[in-house]
Amino acid sequence: MSSPRLSVVMAVRNGDKYLPETLDSVFGQSFEDFECLVVDDASTDGTVEMLEARRAADPRLRIFRNDASIGPYPAANRALEHAQAPLVARIDADDICRSDRFARQVAFMEAHPDHLLVGSGYRSIDGEGQLRYVKPNALDDAAFRWISRFRMPIVHPSFCFRATYPDGSPVRYREAYPVAQDFALACDLLAKGKAASLADPLIDYRMHDDNISSTRRAEQNTAAVETALRHLATDAMPEVAERFTPFLHALYAADEPDSAAFRSAVHAFRQDLAGPATAPAKRWRRRRAAGMLAEAFLRGRAPAARLAGALRFLWLGPDFVLPLAARVLEAKGLLAERSDLD
Repeated sequence: MSSPRLSVVMAVRNGDKYLPETLDSVFGQSFEDFECLVVDDASTDGTVEMLEARRAADPRLRIFRNDASIGPYPAANRALEHAQAPLVARIDADDICRSDRFARQVAFMEAHPDHLLVGSGYRSIDGEGQLRYVKPNALDDAAFRWISRFRMPIVHPSFCFRATYPDGSPVRYREAYPVAQDFALACDLLAKGKAASLADPLIDYRMHDDNISSTRRAEQNTAAVETALRHLATDAMPEVAERFTPFLHALYAADEPDSAAFRSAVHAFRQDLAGPATAPAKRWRRRRAAGMLAEAFLRGRAPAARLAGALRFLWLGPDFVLPLAARVLEAKGLLAERSDLD
């Protein structure tokens, strides 16, 4: 029997609340040439029974069980060790795939052999499945690489990546931190090849109180800062990482922002934006930079502090004010983002 074209990988622990809907979306795909590897990370609810029932109905499901919990990334790595396909799609046990997700991403990866990773836009839903907002996310390699200097460019359950690097070594998650290693994996893949994101929302990405981003925010921020600085130092130059360090600590709420940090961040972005790029790419980057500056230095402050931050923004970064207005309109869906970047 020939190997499948795609391995779908999931790690789950006590996921019975949303798991049936997730599995329905996986096994209801228009693309059928896949295997689905699920590592049950020592669940104590009805997860195992749900998985066994699904496997009885569809032999493409392969189940691996941990006797003791080892965490989501080591569990995902266990699935990757058994994956047989040249491509891997990730999905979490509380998210939903659009029916053409696998077909779209496999077609892209097979048409672009120099790409190691492709993601997609997403629909954000709440714990009850109600729509919060829609996020189209068209990124070519240059845009993906630039955003990765500061933050995760795509949501983790939209990942579709090659099972091996160009040198034949297996792709694996780092396990230094129990959180945010999806960001680290994206940067590891970028170091060896290209990445992109399809504009269309191919994932319903569920946000609820049990998400790691809700329960382990401080750990996630620490890991994200470390990953961003490492990627900046390798994808650009070490001095670029040094210039952006105060900004990244403010963006991930590790440091209380002040005028010196804001001045440093504005100066760093101005230098970065002066580099070689097409005019559309520079406009797009300036809007994204303005949005991140506002997020780092205006978000979540008391009214007086927010007013002071707004005045600081006007005084120290006037060239980012109009791009910020455009970014707000993009975020609200009132202005289309350009995808023809470089």
